[in-house]
Amino acid sequence: MPLDGEAVEQHLRVVRVQLDAGTVKSLDEALQFVPAELRDRVQIRYEEEVTQPILPVRTVSASGGPREWARDWDASEGYYWRRQREYLLARPHFTARSVESLDDASDTVLSHIEDPRPDGPDPFDVRGLVMGYVQSGKTANFCALIAKAADLGYKFVIVLSGIHNSLRQQTQRRVNVALGITAAAGSPPPEAGRRWISLTQDAIHGDFRPGTTDNSVLQGNERVVAVIKKNKSVLNRLLNWIENAPSRSLPVLIIDDEADQASINTGGNRAPSEGDDAERLEDITDLTAEDTDDPVAEDEINPSVINGLIRRLVQRFRRVSYIAYTATPFANVLIDHEATDREAGEDLYPRDFIMSLPRPAGYVGAEALFGRDALPDDEGEIAGIDVFREIDREEADEHTPRSRDIPAYRPRISPSLGTAFHDFVLATAAREFRDGASLASTMLIHTHHRTPVQTALANVVREHVAQMRQSWRYDRDAIEVVLRARWESEFRPLTRSLLAEADIPFEELRPQLDQLFRDPLQVFELNSASDDVLDYEEDPEVKAIVIGGNRLSRGLTLEGLLVSYYVREANAYDTLMQMGRWFGYREHYVDLTRIYTTERLFGWFRDLALAEAELRDEMQRYERDRLTPQQLGMSIRSHPQLPPTASNKLGSGVLISRSYSSRLVQTTYFDVEDPGWLRDNTTAVAELIAAIGQPNGVADGIDFDVSKPTWMNVSAREILAFLERYRTDPRAEQADTSPIRQYIHRQNQEGELLRWWVSIRGRTSEKLSLGTESRWTVGNQAICRINRSALQMITGCIGSLINPATKDGEPGKGDEEVGLTRGQIEAAKQSDLSYGLALRRQRSPEEGLLLIYPISSSSAPSARSTDRVALTDPPRAGETVAGIALAFPQSESAASIEYIAGSVEQLRRGADQ
Repeated sequence: MPLDGEAVEQHLRVVRVQLDAGTVKSLDEALQFVPAELRDRVQIRYEEEVTQPILPVRTVSASGGPREWARDWDASEGYYWRRQREYLLARPHFTARSVESLDDASDTVLSHIEDPRPDGPDPFDVRGLVMGYVQSGKTANFCALIAKAADLGYKFVIVLSGIHNSLRQQTQRRVNVALGITAAAGSPPPEAGRRWISLTQDAIHGDFRPGTTDNSVLQGNERVVAVIKKNKSVLNRLLNWIENAPSRSLPVLIIDDEADQASINTGGNRAPSEGDDAERLEDITDLTAEDTDDPVAEDEINPSVINGLIRRLVQRFRRVSYIAYTATPFANVLIDHEATDREAGEDLYPRDFIMSLPRPAGYVGAEALFGRDALPDDEGEIAGIDVFREIDREEADEHTPRSRDIPAYRPRISPSLGTAFHDFVLATAAREFRDGASLASTMLIHTHHRTPVQTALANVVREHVAQMRQSWRYDRDAIEVVLRARWESEFRPLTRSLLAEADIPFEELRPQLDQLFRDPLQVFELNSASDDVLDYEEDPEVKAIVIGGNRLSRGLTLEGLLVSYYVREANAYDTLMQMGRWFGYREHYVDLTRIYTTERLFGWFRDLALAEAELRDEMQRYERDRLTPQQLGMSIRSHPQLPPTASNKLGSGVLISRSYSSRLVQTTYFDVEDPGWLRDNTTAVAELIAAIGQPNGVADGIDFDVSKPTWMNVSAREILAFLERYRTDPRAEQADTSPIRQYIHRQNQEGELLRWWVSIRGRTSEKLSLGTESRWTVGNQAICRINRSALQMITGCIGSLINPATKDGEPGKGDEEVGLTRGQIEAAKQSDLSYGLALRRQRSPEEGLLLIYPISSSSAPSARSTDRVALTDPPRAGETVAGIALAFPQSESAASIEYIAGSVEQLRRGADQ
């Protein structure tokens, strides 16, 4: 029997509405209207919702908090917001808790824009930035903001929605439904006198054209909204229309969606006193001749041109609030905060506020899928979910021909792509079984940005899909054997570990597979060479295999995306992140999703998850320290291969260094394929041990384990010499010894990090499963090697190295407790800080800690592990993989890790020097 997931959600909505409206007094009373066989599951789902914590919006504000007017304003009394809230509560994918979170978050944004009412200031010009996550509900947030702003008194709302017709149309449709412009189930249009006037339509070419509406509408009582593309022709039309409008004093709200795209100035500013291959516009966007007013359209999406037009748009009004929304704010925070152009005016730096929206409940993003290395305050690495399948380099190269090879490109269904199709039909069938309904399902294939490559591949895919359907109908035994084996070996183990109640045998999927292969599996080629249109509103049950490039890499939502086949390498963090269309609300079927990509791209996404997490952690610190956007000095972790954004969008960004104060740095990547590299590092360890002599480490009241040799009072000179010899894997960017040595050297000049503790963290006894690899002799020390297996998708990456200390553990047993007295350890246990950070802050600024980890090359995962593999394959007999970790005490002096910093940080650092 199906799991009746849709029925559960329907009855859950009824329960929510009854409790919210007060028609029943208790959950038990509401559950009496639910069929008995579903009652327990509806109760569990409701209780899950109401126990989810509502996380705060992190805010850095120039005014120090909400504006004065917001103290006496209650958004719950507003007409437009109450209507929108009721509509959201009736939707299947919005829980009462998620609507409450949306309400709180949009309240926070609203409270930081200016009061538009007649008694409010005149003029005003507010600039803000809201950071969300890719496909996480940013549109819902700004739709709520629009409704509340309209209730407050904003008369004209302009939504800038990227450079593609398809994205503008999708945004228009969502805005129309949210504001009641388009009728939705259970949500009648606003009453007469409160209806919205839309200057744009929800057709694919429904962008702004001045002949459709007279600009006198801006003088009326109705609210006016326009959803427009960030293209030169459209913006010029709007500017000219506004230029002739009778009044520019009306309060205006400008929402800049995808604000890091096209809005960033990639050229220079005129002083106040005075991609890769050349491509057609049609190849980059989905624009046609209908969209452009100029036959020569080279500037149609030129970022510098668009940036200037948006700045002029903001200048057109005396009372305006401009809010930028993006999931990838790297370019936005690097805008020069003092840049001014004599014609376009002040640049778009968010001088009034920067906000970071909380990660929504049920959202699955880069961190959840790819995992990431630990930040200093984390207990350990964040593990990803085992949904990735590697595309080897040869296959990836096959799907990404160079420009000169495109004319001769003849694609085929490579082994991994063929398997991805099997995964798609299995995942689609399983999801529909769970929900007891036919739902939209999508498979994404993104291999190349050029349309000839996409067209050739689409033709081959159509043939393959037809063959699969024919095989199921007329040669079922052969394909069923493959699908059954795939289901049993690849899907059920992960489902059991994540959603055990959803585990089902293959036989249960047959009816859904029958239906899936009976109806057409549609292949859509989304580019300028194709007339294909993917419209989930027209066909909400479509089963789509989508092949494309640029149009799939920004903003557009792919409903029910289950399988992604992605090999296109991006040239910047933000571009790569935006291509991850597989992020979103997939908590209840994430076990069915599969992402096919290369090891290199997997590593890049993992690195990106770390940079993103660090940026958001910094926001929390800035908020705590009550900094303003003009003081915060936001900076972004650099990467050896990827800048945070395209070089022409780095704006004021320059490479700087940052302090290791209170940080733990550890090696998690190892070049296990290179025995010479491994031996160089064990030699470096041996030379260090020879230089520092016999272990002499003792601490007040703590007996160190004799199986873990420890030294005290080691000179910084010996540590620097060791770090000069020790080689880190190029992927281990945070553990690069070059900036670490620079930092230690500079600290020595300040009288810090002069002496060090050193400890080799071997096992207390031999591990039999490591056989002859169990012991390692370095100098006159016999050490038992430790076991550290590797992550499945990244060769030589162990994820986490140290054995973390815990507050409830026995003093002296945790790695970071080495060198501390019992009193210092007890003081750290009493701290409200994370334990690792508290331990580092107990250290004297004059002392550092170096931990050495002798890892067996025969390291292997436990039998229960599903996402790990042997460290080396085959094992390198006799080799030791030497890992290191360094714990730094708190310091107020020098810096060394490289970051890209914006103009505020550069000024701050200049003032400090």
